Amino acid sequence: MLMAVDIGNTHTKLAAFAGESLVAIERLPTDPSQAPAAAGALMCGALYRHGITERDIDGVVFCSVVPRMTDMVEQAAQERLGIAALNVKKARLRGITLSVDNPDTVGADRVVNVTAAYVLHGGPAIVVDFGTATTFDLIDGSGCFLGGVIAPGIALTSEALTARAAQLPSIEPTFPDTIIGRNADHAMRSGLMYGYLSLTEGILRRMQTETKMHARVIATGGLADQIAGRTDVIDILEPHLTLQGLRLIWDMNRPETATGG
Repeated sequence: MLMAVDIGNTHTKLAAFAGESLVAIERLPTDPSQAPAAAGALMCGALYRHGITERDIDGVVFCSVVPRMTDMVEQAAQERLGIAALNVKKARLRGITLSVDNPDTVGADRVVNVTAAYVLHGGPAIVVDFGTATTFDLIDGSGCFLGGVIAPGIALTSEALTARAAQLPSIEPTFPDTIIGRNADHAMRSGLMYGYLSLTEGILRRMQTETKMHARVIATGGLADQIAGRTDVIDILEPHLTLQGLRLIWDMNRPETATGG
């Protein structure tokens, strides 16, 4: 089985694949202060809850937007499983070109997302990933990643509002039934969610207009389902797009496929 690890700023998603089948998924807090031994034990323990043992894992692939976690995961995989983990920043991307100013500075998760979108759905495509930051990434019909947009995520926006306004309460990021709020909670949720919906629709439409491309829009990330349910600008909902992208990049770099055989 393949262990795929998507390390985000707030949470780490851990998955196990048997071939192309996603057989287990767990969500863990991202903790850069952990020792590699503790991180390895936590990841293996999470999979064990699904009946998957360390002996079942014969490959590890990961992407990370937290630099301190990169060496930790590599060391944990080596010490706990005896496996050299594949860091997607060092991986070969068959059929994908990063056509941006500084390819090395593109977040690993963004590279994984556009790779998955292109392989699974073709291009042109825009991937919207609703995470700690919300990213909008464009890949064209020939597999060229052309860049994108990075905006503060929904949760981050909510936290910033309540942190700077003493009289405003914390809120749940859910849509109210009506846009006009008759109390603080309703008004804040309306501003957050409908405001973010408008941000999403506006950026996507401007990207389509600027590029003159009719790009398929694929949404992923924590609140993608809520946003997708309120708009017609999202074509495909892929809750595990990043994990699927990790699997695809692993397959691209296996010895029997790395040369196209």
